[in-house]
Parts: sequence; structure tokens; C-alpha cells
Amino acid sequence: MATSSHSQTLGTMTFNTGYFAEILNIDLADLGKCDSIDVTNMSVAAPSSAVVGNKVYIPSFYTDPGYVSIDYNFNPDTLIHAVAGVSASCTVALGNSSVKANFAGTAFVYDTAMKGPLDGKVMTANAKLKWTGGVTQTAGT
Repeated sequence: MATSSHSQTLGTMTFNTGYFAEILNIDLADLGKCDSIDVTNMSVAAPSSAVVGNKVYIPSFYTDPGYVSIDYNFNPDTLIHAVAGVSASCTVALGNSSVKANFAGTAFVYDTAMKGPLDGKVMTANAKLKWTGGVTQTAGT
């Protein structure tokens, strides 16, 4: 897909397989979500009338890298199904600067939905990707 001046104001998603998408909307959800571990034991005092709750938690040292949901311009000649269900190196680039901010890691597509309007407008699609392992964030300049 050729780069246009319009695509410089949008984000992009690329896979090491060569798949490329021009992002219209993005949701980086649960990025760095940390589970909590209940460590309440019998030595914890019962709550008084002025206290709400008495369970004790600690953060897990394992963090969930979260997922990405994107709406993008869909090119029917470039099928996202080639990367669906397969872990691959993925980079999401965002921002208007010459060096965009990046989120990079390994991800796989676990859900897609294509929208093909019949009124001559551009086809769009939605894809949901699950990050696996760590996600490296690099600031743009």
C-alpha cells in the first residue's frame, strides 16, 4: 500500500509478514494490566463499623500486555486472515511526527469484521489483536 500525505496523520499497523493497515481508530486496552492476589488470612482483623472491607491484596509481578482493537481502511486485495491466529511481530505506529510513537511486540489477530459500504465509500474493517509477551513503547519525536 502506498503512503500518502493523508496517511501521515493516521496510525499504521505492520506485521513482519508484510501485512500493513492504515488505522482510523485505535483502542489500546488493558495495556500493562496487573492482576491482584488475595493474601487475606485469619490474622486480619474484622472490619469496624467505620471501615468498609478488610481483604488484603498484593499486585502480581505478572502483567497482561492487553490487546489492541483497530478500525482501519480495508483493502480486499490484502487479506488480514493471513495473520489471523498466528503470532507475529507487530508494530503499531501513532502520531503526526516524522518519527512516530511505536508499540512493538508479538501479537495475533483473534477477531475481525469487514464493512463494505454499497454507496461508493471506502471499505473499512475492525481487527482485535492480543499482545503476547512484553510490549515495547518508543516515544515519537
